[in-house]
Amino acid sequence: MQSLRNMSNLTKEQRAHLQVLNSAILYARNASYELNNENQILVADLMDAVHNTPTYIENMYCPSEEYVQLYYAAFDKKHQNSISLVSTFNAALKSA
Repeated sequence: MQSLRNMSNLTKEQRAHLQVLNSAILYARNASYELNNENQILVADLMDAVHNTPTYIENMYCPSEEYVQLYYAAFDKKHQNSISLVSTFNAALKSA
């Protein structure tokens, strides 16, 4: 993966995926403070949705739209009352 020194070389999509990863990690950390069965499932599903993101950022093996639908939208559909990974990605993409 690219070093932090080369962050300016990342595409808008790569930076947006990094923002999703950052937001997901922070959300999981906060949810883990009140771990119950529901939060355990949420955190596991959240980490499942983003665990391939670092490899994806490095290789971009499919269009971002496809990746977002495959991983982020699937999580959002299952956990509608939690963080929205699709909204996080879209907001980051607009601000990048």
